[in-house]
Parts: sequence; structure tokens; C-alpha cells
Amino acid sequence: MKLPSVVLILVTLLVTTGCALEPRRAHIVLAEAAVSAWDDNASVGAQLQLANTGGAAARQLRVTRLKVKGGSYKGPVTLPTPLGDVAAGKDVLFDVVLAMAGANGSPRVLEVKGDYREGNDRRNFLAKRVIRPDARPAGPIVSSSGQTTKQKPSTAVYPTAPPGPRSRPNAESPIFVPIGPARQLFPPTPTGTALGTSAGGAGVQIPRNTSMRSAGVPPDPNAAAAAPDGVALATYNTGISYSTDGGATFTDVALSSPQPGNPARTSFFPQSDGGLCCDQVVVYLANQNLFVWLLQYQPITVCATNCGPPVAATATFRITQPNRLRIAWASPAAIAADFWNAWTYADLTGPGLGTQNNEWMDYPDLAWSGTFLYVGVDHGFTTPGQVYTGRRLVARMSLADITNLAATVVNYGFAELTGSNGLNKTHFVQGAQGRMVVASLDNSSTLRMFTWRDSEGSIFPSTVGVSQIQQGSNYTSTALDSSDWVAVSFPGNITGAVYRNVATGLGSPSREEYLIAFDAGANAGGGRPRSYLRLETLTPNGNDYQAFAEYDVWNNDYAFAMGALGTDGTEIGITLAVGGGTIGYPQHAVGYKDDFVVYTVTNSNATQTVRFGDYFGTRPIAGGLFATEVYDVILNPLPPGVTSGTCATVNCNANMRFVQFGRPPVVIR
Repeated sequence: MKLPSVVLILVTLLVTTGCALEPRRAHIVLAEAAVSAWDDNASVGAQLQLANTGGAAARQLRVTRLKVKGGSYKGPVTLPTPLGDVAAGKDVLFDVVLAMAGANGSPRVLEVKGDYREGNDRRNFLAKRVIRPDARPAGPIVSSSGQTTKQKPSTAVYPTAPPGPRSRPNAESPIFVPIGPARQLFPPTPTGTALGTSAGGAGVQIPRNTSMRSAGVPPDPNAAAAAPDGVALATYNTGISYSTDGGATFTDVALSSPQPGNPARTSFFPQSDGGLCCDQVVVYLANQNLFVWLLQYQPITVCATNCGPPVAATATFRITQPNRLRIAWASPAAIAADFWNAWTYADLTGPGLGTQNNEWMDYPDLAWSGTFLYVGVDHGFTTPGQVYTGRRLVARMSLADITNLAATVVNYGFAELTGSNGLNKTHFVQGAQGRMVVASLDNSSTLRMFTWRDSEGSIFPSTVGVSQIQQGSNYTSTALDSSDWVAVSFPGNITGAVYRNVATGLGSPSREEYLIAFDAGANAGGGRPRSYLRLETLTPNGNDYQAFAEYDVWNNDYAFAMGALGTDGTEIGITLAVGGGTIGYPQHAVGYKDDFVVYTVTNSNATQTVRFGDYFGTRPIAGGLFATEVYDVILNPLPPGVTSGTCATVNCNANMRFVQFGRPPVVIR
């Protein structure tokens, strides 16, 4: 077809002058608006994510006006407010408090207006999103029932191994914590926490600090042990190692390789769905004398856009078959005798937990009561790598069915927790008596608790006020290579939680306590110049809870984060990360609440750039000890002629460590 001469002249001018028909521009959208109704029934807190989806930087970004039906902007800062420069593909978080009475969950359009500089021009933007703030008390969540078949690896069918995934399924989206009411319920913890060495100290012994194999990044460390010198399991990403001498030595198991001497068994477990993914969890159930091992599998995906050939780096994918969680169990004796054939397992599929056939699950966790094994996992949607905000699937599997050798199925109940932004990647309360307890940060000064009693079919949500923490961009700590090791993980989630029953004195009733650990952002004006770890102690009252005490793990010179909790029935053991400031590269440390000192057990020389330390566990061992799995982040050798590097430029490895710690034995003279 012959082009008109005017069009030909225009094209020629654009080419000869170097101009593009569609110049690169910034584009500001309201990617997320997480909201939380305050307990004053008149205010709503929100955390807004303004994202630049364009091809150029938006410099000197400002919010100049905010509008919402039935409400008005009231802080926490005056408008217009500067938000700095936002590069292409990046985002910035912005806290908002709305005056809004009678929030009842109905949809309201939130409009954010502002401007930014691009080149020599200042451009305006208008971004909108529907919000549904709800101040009404949450009603019970009714569970449904399901059934899954028991299987044995020795008799299972082993399909052809699926091809490797072309897209990473792990969800890396941030957790949103809206601003909450300003309140301080207890005096801030006056004593900071110091660091001791890996040798331990007078009050803490570290009998095991065993170097193990290297693992992928992120390594997803998890461990459990039955006895100080007995069977121990340590998992990392797609691998597992076992020990029969309390962690002094380990045997690695290649889960994707054939069983030695039996090539017909092409992998440890069948490579179901898209094959073994990651996110393994192990626990030891003392009453049943069983280890439980959870493995997450990949969904099956196909290319959706930019598929080529060849498939472009910018290709997107969609899920055609969901993934599953595989829950296996075995006794310590069976593991020691024949690890490959010790296990029985059952699968929980997404549709079996109420999801759609083209959705997936990510980031599982385990806990148990006297009656049930509890499984929790994020609800992902149809795009791999993305999960729904504020939605968590929970299931409880019958321990009677699991331990009954004659039973061929395991009955379970399941439900979906909703209504709180911080539900993503939350960790169960460990050791809760006769109930499942899940906590989430509903806002920066409110915890939302979900209680599922063993004797009831419904889950009861409730809220409890706590002292306010700083969130958002305050979750930060810079290592020696300028990497922000706190921000790359999931600040805002519950990193650890545990139950204990405290004796209060002769003739007095004992006190039940639920301790919840989460990261708190730096707050120089509040005596916390570095990010720190908050431990909230709650006491129950039916299905409700009240704050009993607060304990901060903090220091003026370095940051703490990502604490996992365990208890020997009396004291609280902690595994956590420490770094930045005078420490430099982040390390892992262990210790006890109320000692005000923890002991480093690693020697990293680099900073992991994604998902740092997100699967810590502090598992009790008989005799008052604890087991945990940590790792050193070790920079790869530098190429010839290169004098410096980071994990982002030359990559790094995670060298696993199994650590056992506890109090020194009491010597009676």
C-alpha cells in the first residue's frame, strides 16, 4: 500500500532526529491500597503503594490531594507531601489516615492526585482504587471438610519428571501494614540486646554448630530433632539431610534423583504437578513420636504473552494445573533404619482446600495440637509468583488418622482466613493447647488473632491493641555492600509465635501466654534508631486476647529482625538475624528472651539479595535444648581482574548450619 506523502515525511523526520513514535514516559498507578478500620469507629488507616509502571523515572513525586467517598484525608502529614524520586518499575509506600465513620465493608473509590517531574516538565497523575474498610466485628469463619489418601513412596507411581519451570513461582510481593492508632501500652524495653560469640556464654551452651552442604538462594532453612543425640532433620530449598547422632554428622538426600539400587523409583517422592519446588518445613511431634515433613510442589504453567519463539525475557505465564502440599510422616526409628522407605504421606491440593483449578499455593507452615496437625499456606492466584493480599488457607488433619496404621485416608477440615492485610506468610503459634492460633498485623498497632479450637468447626477472629511500631520504609538496615537486608525479606509478617503456660506461684493459677514475634521499623525519635524485633505477650480470654507484656530485642548500633520462637515449657528460645551498623553483614544468632544477649553462630561475608532468613524455626528438643537451621552467605570467587563484588553481581552461596543450643546443665555438688 502506498503511504500518503505527509506520513512519509513525518516518519523520515522522526528517524533522522532520533525521536520515537512513543516516547518513554513515567506512569503512576495505585498498585495497592491496604486498609484497616481503627477501633475508634471513626478512622481508617491505609498504606498506599504508588508504582511507576512507565519507562522513565518520576522525579520529585508528590501527593497533592486525596479523595474518598464518605470520608476525608486527615493525616498523618499535610498535603502536598513529597515522596522523592521513583525509578521506572519501582514503587513507594505512603501512609494515610482517613476520617470515616460507619465503615461497613461497602466499596469506596479512593482517588490519589499528585504530580512529578519528568525532564523539564511537571506532569499530573490521577490514580484510583476501590477500598472496602470495615469496622464491624468479624464473624466466625465456618470450616469445610475433606479427605486425602495415604500413600507410600515404595508403592507410588513415578511419572516422568516434568520440565523445569520457566517462571519462578515464589511470591515476592511485599506485606502491607496500614498505619494504626498511636498508642504505647507498656514502657519500652529499657535494656538493649548485645552480641556474644558462637562459643556461647555462661548462660547459654551451643553443643552443635555443624557445617553442612551448600544450598540454593533463598535456602529456606528449617530443622527439627527428636533427642539431643538422636535423629535430626534439616531442610533447605529442595533438599533434606538427616542425622542419627543429634546433628554431629548429616547424610544428604537427593530428592530429585533415583533411589540407590532402584532406578524404577526415579525420585524420592513422585514428581507431581510441576515437580518439587521449595519451602519445606519439618517438625517433631513428641506425643506421637513422629517427624512430619511438608514439601511444596510447583504448579504447571504455560506461556501467556511474549511467547515467541523464542520465549522473551518479558514473557508472562498462566497456571493450567495447580500445585499441592505433600505432608509426610515417619518415626525416628524408621528414619534411622531406612530413610528412603520410612515415610507415609498424603497430599493437600489447592482445589481440596477451596481454590480454583488455575490458582496455586505458596509459603506453607506447620503446627499441631493434641488432636490435629495444622497446615497453613498463602492463596495464590492465576499468575505464578503472585498471591492474594490478606488471604491464608488453613487445614487441620486428624492425628488419629495419621497414626492409625489401619486407616487408608486422613480426614481434614479447612477454611480461608481473610480480613487482615498481614495474613500473608504468617507463621502459626507453636504448641498451642487444644487450638490453632494464627496472628497477623492488622495495622501498626493492632494484632488480629484467629482461633480454631479443636472442639469447634468455626474459626473466631478477634483484635487486640498493642504499642505502635513504625512500618513501611522504616523496615531497613544497610549492610557493608549497601544492600538493605531487612527490606528484602517480608517485614510485616509474623515471623514466629509460641505458647507457654507459666506457673505464677504456690496456690495461684497458672497463666497461659501467647508470644508473637514480628519486625518493627526504625524509630529514632522513639529510642529505636535501628530496626528491631518486637515480642508481644498475649493472654487469652475465651476467643479474645489482651496484651500482657511487650519485649523489644534492640540495639543502638545494629538491627535485629526475623525472630523465630520456641519454648522448653518455661523459657523462650529465639533464633534471629542481626546486622548492619557496627556488625556489617547480617548474621544469624540464638539466645533466650530476658537474657539481653544473643550469640552469633554464622560468619557471612555477603548479603543475600532476596528472601533473607524467612524460614527460621526454633524447635524444642527433649532435655531443654533447641534445634535450628541457619546459614552463612558466602560470596562466589571474584572473576580475574575484578576487585569487588556482591551477591547481585557475582552471586553467592548459602552454606547450611545445624545449631543446637540450650542452658548449661545444672551441676549438683
